[in-house]
Amino acid sequence: MNKCILEHDINWHDACGNCDYRFGVDGFLEMNGDRERVCCSRYLREPIVDGKGAVELNLRLVMGVPDQSDRYVICLYDDENICLATCLVCRDDGRILFGSREGEFDSGNVVTFLGGRRYADTSLQKWYVVETDEHTLRFSDFNFSDRTLKFRLDEGSHVAVPFENAGRSVSRVELSTEEIGNGRRLRLARYAQYFSDSVIDEETFKVDWSPVPAPEDGMPDDNVCESKLRPVDNKWLEVTTKYGFVTTTIPATPRGVFEFDLKMPDVSQEGCVILGEFDGTIKGFRKIHTGILVDRITVSPVGGGYVPFDKPIRPVDDEVYRFHIAWDRADNTQRIWVNGVQQTLNGKAEIEIYGDWSTPKHLVQGIDTLCLHPGLAGTVRLTSIQKARGTDIVQETEPLKTYWGRFRVYES
Repeated sequence: MNKCILEHDINWHDACGNCDYRFGVDGFLEMNGDRERVCCSRYLREPIVDGKGAVELNLRLVMGVPDQSDRYVICLYDDENICLATCLVCRDDGRILFGSREGEFDSGNVVTFLGGRRYADTSLQKWYVVETDEHTLRFSDFNFSDRTLKFRLDEGSHVAVPFENAGRSVSRVELSTEEIGNGRRLRLARYAQYFSDSVIDEETFKVDWSPVPAPEDGMPDDNVCESKLRPVDNKWLEVTTKYGFVTTTIPATPRGVFEFDLKMPDVSQEGCVILGEFDGTIKGFRKIHTGILVDRITVSPVGGGYVPFDKPIRPVDDEVYRFHIAWDRADNTQRIWVNGVQQTLNGKAEIEIYGDWSTPKHLVQGIDTLCLHPGLAGTVRLTSIQKARGTDIVQETEPLKTYWGRFRVYES
């Protein structure tokens, strides 16, 4: 059986249009509320319907500054979208409260920082902003008839807390901020669902999808634009950019397979992947380049450029395409399937790998860098050279949104 070396599904959904998410940076799902509220949720694998189920969240939270009384909010919803329980973490003093019909209930728990210092103790607070220690918040022992649950912070005692509303199950968990501004940031390290003492679902964030920053004018590749990430519909990584690169790394793999789903609302633009061997540049690492490009699905052949396969595929807006890309260093070839159909070029299923932008152009050690590369056709950012030449024609348009998901890499 082929060894899986990367597996990443997007299980979350942002409801506020916030594009300031990062997946996998330092092992966290980072939710940043600087420019828009955070409101991010995921479904449980199975609804909790009795006292045997539990949910755990391992996270860090940035605390506030004086006069900031907003809270981080964790809500548990039932299958009819009724909020059963609301957990509030106060940014000013670190207390953990729960909403109830009678008002806010104090759990008696307080978050800590810098190795166990209670944030509620003003004598311990610093003159600079701090982030909490990594805490485990556990919600368990749901009693739907009595409308109570038990809450535990780390290895502390369980505290019985009230439901905010009556309900029959727990089906979804949501993390959010109340206000917008610098410092409203949550970092989730782990999500887990339990039945009795057994973990039945667990998610950590080991795959770091890293948007390449837009270079300053006068620096290499100064046509590259900012890329922003957002989880959508509990299945898609939305990339918003005018012309961008979003990369992750894997161990150098001489023979392997990369699979992913791609959906584009506008297939007249570009949504491609670049696979290669990292060389310290934004583009020069490229060995394999395929995807949707201006109403076609293309591949980069020997000699460079972008050409359709022998049986051209005309992609359709908002359709989902499953790509399966296999490579082999031994004979320096790639093979590509689209929606389960193997493609050919010039009558051959084995297409020679040709890194048009790299030296050497063949695969040397193995693929170690995966890059999502969406962009608008045409000039969307004037480079320093274009400005020096007096070019002033730039395409004024909104950034492109593309959708990616179900990432898998296998060593074959």
